[in-house]
Amino acid sequence: MVEDVFKISKNIETMGSQESRPDPGRFLEGVVFSDEHQAGFWRRVVASLVDFLVLYGLYVALFNVWLILAGSPGFNAFTFILAVTLGAAVYVAPLKRSWLRTVGYRVAGVRIVDLRGRQPSLLMLLLRGAINLVATGVVWIDFAWFLGQRPRQKLTDLLTGTYVVRTHAKPIAQSAIVPVYYALAGHFWVVHEVRKPSGIPVLND
Repeated sequence: MVEDVFKISKNIETMGSQESRPDPGRFLEGVVFSDEHQAGFWRRVVASLVDFLVLYGLYVALFNVWLILAGSPGFNAFTFILAVTLGAAVYVAPLKRSWLRTVGYRVAGVRIVDLRGRQPSLLMLLLRGAINLVATGVVWIDFAWFLGQRPRQKLTDLLTGTYVVRTHAKPIAQSAIVPVYYALAGHFWVVHEVRKPSGIPVLND
């Protein structure tokens, strides 16, 4: 079980001050999506697989260009690594958050948003991409975590404050964003989640 792998302990911070308690009469920061509008397991698998193949194709194409131009002024290992890094960065950040989305996201019919239902920042998406790259060897853990989560978030989503939802998904409610503490692999992490809604206003279309 994922809980056994990470030895997870989770506690939502609760404070007695009036400021820490959501006021239904004022704007609440986070948004809530229904389960059916959140990207399910197989949609996430399809999106990840297609995007991996696209990025691999980009690597192969740039590698072949580098082989052809190797030895020419300005073409060396550094320029190859730089081109691959820049290409991947553009794909996982600016393109992913735009209306175009990545090929995988378009095929799977999903888009990415932050906890407020807006486009995630470029920095968060770059961080998310870097985490995915570093954790490639343990991607099964990311998806195993996803299977037991509500809302449906992978670890990378949890760490970067993102949701992957269906293309035309709309929030059904608002709720407060609260800090949550996890003990993962012997380290404590503080992330932010949208509090499970209870008696909060439903958003109108």
